[in-house]
Amino acid sequence: MSSLERKLELKGVDNPKLPLFLGGMGADISNMELAVAVGIAGGVAVRSSVAMDVITPNSEWFKDEGISVKLDNAGRMGIAEAVELELKYTREKIEGATGEQAAVGINIMCALERDYEESVRGAVNGGANVIISGAGLPLDLPKLVEKYAGKNHNISLVPIVSSARAAKIICNRWESNHHCKPDLIYVEGSKAGGHLGWHYETTQEPDFIEKYDVARLITEVEDWMEKSGNDVPLIAAGGLKSYEGIEKMLKNPNVVAVSVATPLALTQESGFKNEYILQLAKNTVSISDKSPCGYPFVVADDGPLVVAQKNDNDAFPICPGLIATRGMSYDPEKIKCLGYVWPISKGKDCPAFDSENKQCSAITKGNVGVPLITLGYNGEELLKRVAKEGLPTAAQRMEELIG
Repeated sequence: MSSLERKLELKGVDNPKLPLFLGGMGADISNMELAVAVGIAGGVAVRSSVAMDVITPNSEWFKDEGISVKLDNAGRMGIAEAVELELKYTREKIEGATGEQAAVGINIMCALERDYEESVRGAVNGGANVIISGAGLPLDLPKLVEKYAGKNHNISLVPIVSSARAAKIICNRWESNHHCKPDLIYVEGSKAGGHLGWHYETTQEPDFIEKYDVARLITEVEDWMEKSGNDVPLIAAGGLKSYEGIEKMLKNPNVVAVSVATPLALTQESGFKNEYILQLAKNTVSISDKSPCGYPFVVADDGPLVVAQKNDNDAFPICPGLIATRGMSYDPEKIKCLGYVWPISKGKDCPAFDSENKQCSAITKGNVGVPLITLGYNGEELLKRVAKEGLPTAAQRMEELIG
């Protein structure tokens, strides 16, 4: 039993949960195994929709369970069908272990426009309790959820913001266009991992980390809510890596939960291949401007980036066909070009395409099986600890985080 006294009430979920969300890390870093571990511990099990159309049909877990999936000619399944299957199976595993209703969520990135609506449809059909959305402003998320779940649904809708201005824009648009407001607002600070909600130039300012720390951003959002008469519960994210830090954040009555990613990514169950985590143990982290989705993101300095960005300063494409995380098995000879790059290569050909052999370089040059490594600014310290103590299990890390 956690020593955290606060409990989280979510609509559609009968039993209160611990006020801790697993950060939705793609592609497949917040995988089935990690999400289930967080859910069993009493937290909110959040998955990421990124590349599920490729990840799910290649998942070892589904193969071991004898669950077959329907593929198209490119070797993918529909993103909606993949999201639905992943969420249903995550719930089944948690509820089978605990005998209680699970709280299952998904993070869907606005920047992945091709898959956005279908990911929402899959989340609804998969029984998601929470849909979290960022990497852009999810201005029409309520309309899409209502389209597939009906007006009186029990799904909590949670936009991600990194400023009071973003919160204002979203709340005003949802109120005027959709006659609703967010169930929670996810406030993400400068110490978060993955994609960041600022211009790259802002992230290079000397005081960026301190100026946009999550505690300061929450104060900024609270000030706006007080002046505007809005009253939306907040989730704090970015740099929360200890019980003490979480407990301190939850003393704020407006903060009903925290989101934790990097500490749980560096566990035995996460989608990062364990050998890569150990290789990264001496790394530092920095902010790159070569995000596959057009946003700055925090990367391990010597992390294995999937596509050779050195040859193209204008594009950093990530093809889902090249992503192979721990729970997946790929036969390089069977990989087919998916015909698009992530998300846009500014009208140029994909740098990973081997024009001489008319095939993806994943096949001709063996560039396969390497995940994109993104971490938060608490990654450095945690990686040093991993180098000294070895990889903890997710259960061990959850015990540290929630007491």
